[in-house]
Amino acid sequence: MKIVLKFALCCLFLLFLAQAGCDEYLGSTVDCDNCFDVEPDSSDLIVDLTFDNGINSIPLVIYKGKIEEGSVEWIDKAYSSPFYLYVAVDEYYSVRAEYLFGDKKIVAVDGEKILSKHVSSDVCGYDCWVVTKGTLDVSLKYTDID
Repeated sequence: MKIVLKFALCCLFLLFLAQAGCDEYLGSTVDCDNCFDVEPDSSDLIVDLTFDNGINSIPLVIYKGKIEEGSVEWIDKAYSSPFYLYVAVDEYYSVRAEYLFGDKKIVAVDGEKILSKHVSSDVCGYDCWVVTKGTLDVSLKYTDID
């Protein structure tokens, strides 16, 4: 009985430790110059696009949440890549890019949650926060469209 109790306590302790570290940024490289003293509430969402074959603008729809939920955050045209949009962190965002090649249309989509993560003082010498993720890639992998 003692062994079972010790095992259960150890499992609970390990589970608690795993949960406690979820907000901690454990990346191998932290740029302390990009570390904030206060947890950021907003940051740039970065959208990577392809400007080839005479494309000079790309219609974008950026959604807060998944595209299927239909919560439009921003509608605009991008004229260069990357495209930046200042948004709230700790939210999921999706993007829909529409590429037009004559009478052909290609739609590219991507989505991701932009996160703020705590960095312990062991890494930068002081407690701070970084923004992770938040780069959506709707660039074309192939641009030879016939």
